[in-house]
Amino acid sequence: MSDLTLSFSLQEIIALLGLAQCVYLLVFMAVRSNRLTRATLPTLFFVSLAIAFFLSAAESRWQTGFMHYGELKWLLWTLSSPLSALLIMQIASVTKTPPLSLWGIFFLIPCAYLLSSIMGFLYGDMETWLHVSGLIVGCICLLVIWSERKFMDELYIRKNGKERFWLIMSLIILNIGLLVINMLFANNYENFGNIEMARNVIGISFVYIASTSLFRIFPQAVSIMPEDAAEKDNYLNDYEVEVAMRVENLLHLDKVYQEPNYKRPDLARELQISEAHLSKIVNIYFEKSVPQLLNTYRVEDSKHLLRETQAEITIISEESGFNSIATFNRVFKEIEGQTPSEYREKLT
Repeated sequence: MSDLTLSFSLQEIIALLGLAQCVYLLVFMAVRSNRLTRATLPTLFFVSLAIAFFLSAAESRWQTGFMHYGELKWLLWTLSSPLSALLIMQIASVTKTPPLSLWGIFFLIPCAYLLSSIMGFLYGDMETWLHVSGLIVGCICLLVIWSERKFMDELYIRKNGKERFWLIMSLIILNIGLLVINMLFANNYENFGNIEMARNVIGISFVYIASTSLFRIFPQAVSIMPEDAAEKDNYLNDYEVEVAMRVENLLHLDKVYQEPNYKRPDLARELQISEAHLSKIVNIYFEKSVPQLLNTYRVEDSKHLLRETQAEITIISEESGFNSIATFNRVFKEIEGQTPSEYREKLT
């Protein structure tokens, strides 16, 4: 009786590692999610990647017995483009899933398959046409992200904005990497094994970024509730996160802080919540008190005016929302470590 031995190529090992990581993340979300609606996109994303990794790992053993194996694998990898596009939009807007109209990009997949079938019937080599259509799908998804770039306006300077911004950029770069892979396949590049390995590495990069960044800086994507009761006091529920985003909009878009006497009671009244509740939300989300948050925005406005205009310090103080030049000088020095005059002098 011969021993049963299993041997795996490097490509298959990489695919199995990706599969294991996807399964771990799916189990993690299933155990700790308390709002499945927010977990829909991450779940679909990791399920599609898990199946794609599985098909890649089992290809040498199953492909000959499954006539549509390559088409199924193409489907799963191509599906990652619209899924990641929608996930990017959810990351950018934090509290809301993308509008239903944008979910229509999934119809690109059957359209791409139909186009490939027609071109394959007319000119032969359907597999090459599948990769060409996959390339088109990926490009359209990137265009959709670009058309909705308003979601990322000023994201870089918001709370957790830099981290969310770079997470989004990483996902976009990885999508571009998949486009390159499709381009190589479409051009009948000779070393298909290396291309397949590169695609698996890109897929693992998706999973790695999600496991190290997505759940740390964007927990609302899966609505993870802290297990430790002590941590729950520092946790914002969905409603409180939405309030925090409304605060950001009032500061970024309406610039309410430019009113010299605008204070915590005014902000709480506008949001229709108590001052204590507002303080809790601001302290957790922005890691500042309400006065500190308002003054931070005022100082940022004043720095812009100091750089771009020759207006007098007194006028800049008023335009930025400070009710006195003394308060302006004191707050500016507390935040910047120098007075407004010293800041301007260093610019010349």
